[in-house]
Amino acid sequence: MTQPNLPIEVFISYSHKDDELRVQLLEHLAILQRQGVIAGWHDRLIMPGEDGKGRIDERLNSASVILLLVSASFLASNYCYEIEMKRAIERHDAGEAVVIPVILRPCVWEEAPFSRLQALPRDARPVISWPIRDEAYAGIAQEIRAAARRLRPGDISESRSGPSSGKSKLRPLLPYLCDRSEQETALGTALRLHRNNRPRRPIICIVHGDERESHGWFLERLRYRSLPRILEIESRQLSVKDYPLRPPRQAKNPDMFWPGLGDALLQNPAASSDEILKFISNHEDPVMVSLDLLTEDFAGSLDNLLPAFIKFCHQWPDLPAERTVICCVCLKYQRFAGSGWLDFKKRKLRQLNAALRSFVEAMDFSTHANVTGVVLPELRAIPHGDVIAWSRHNLVREFCQIEDWEIRALYDRKDLCNSDGHIEMEALAEELKKLMRKPPL
Repeated sequence: MTQPNLPIEVFISYSHKDDELRVQLLEHLAILQRQGVIAGWHDRLIMPGEDGKGRIDERLNSASVILLLVSASFLASNYCYEIEMKRAIERHDAGEAVVIPVILRPCVWEEAPFSRLQALPRDARPVISWPIRDEAYAGIAQEIRAAARRLRPGDISESRSGPSSGKSKLRPLLPYLCDRSEQETALGTALRLHRNNRPRRPIICIVHGDERESHGWFLERLRYRSLPRILEIESRQLSVKDYPLRPPRQAKNPDMFWPGLGDALLQNPAASSDEILKFISNHEDPVMVSLDLLTEDFAGSLDNLLPAFIKFCHQWPDLPAERTVICCVCLKYQRFAGSGWLDFKKRKLRQLNAALRSFVEAMDFSTHANVTGVVLPELRAIPHGDVIAWSRHNLVREFCQIEDWEIRALYDRKDLCNSDGHIEMEALAEELKKLMRKPPL
């Protein structure tokens, strides 16, 4: 539980083009910091010589409140929108943090993923549109104070030591409700063999399953629980850093992946391969490079994208000793909910899903001597027993009480269950969040 004398961590995500407005907002939040209500953090606090990306990840993953300072510049920023905002929404949906959009300047934000959240200032009126701007900032500060006070009873993690501590009260509630031990065991076996045989090479891990099986949560589970144990890094106070990689539009040439990796690691798509590999070599923390691919990304050909990525990793020079790079490729089998004339598209998508699944499960990494690869068992929907076991976990019972009959009622619903009587992870998480919010009897 959050201790009364500890401030609530607040992460501020913003575009540097809005720096002046950020400074004005922080002036109004200064009194909350002086009183120990909040501890605000933004990237201008990164010290010279520090790992900037690592510090941002650490703070973004440990904050209890995340402010999104929204403007056209924020929406246009790949880093703000694709990395910080998406991660913030993931943590909000998992119940780990509270995300508050703050509309700085007029822009078209109503269809953004955060549009469903209550925005500030009052009536989502942009800050610069207020005749007296201080009134807008004062209202924002009051709402942030109220949000921080609501969090003090323990709604958010008691851990103040960062994401690698694994002590978050809410972390086990949703990402860890299902039994993914089959996938974790397969990865653990492959990693141990890899460390014995090719310790200075990257390892490729293929994570595949229906797009609604929450691949992102599975990667989080790997980062915070499985990999620290497998790699034995907790005693060295290391953590696994995740760097999402944007897939290239054309991937026939393996070199097309370098700009995306430069952007992910150094925020510089023009970085040379030498600069990128130097960055990896100079950081002891294990690196996870994650690449998300949808069925539609393979519409042109099945045998271009993945082989090109494998060849890309194969061409790397050897890494220094004790450096670990795990390239996680998340393949998401898409659905299509059309009807009528769109049935043809749905049928084609199903055919492509089946072909992609067969292609992935038959992958042979042995043709590339410098790469280890593993295809994990497919992520599948969640059976009834997994949820019952999860609901009886001590940490879950500390936070909420979900009865067996409530879980049974979910599995009696035909609109939720598949032909095996299981529920896809995404839908199950939404239903369980409703039960977790129900008022006590």
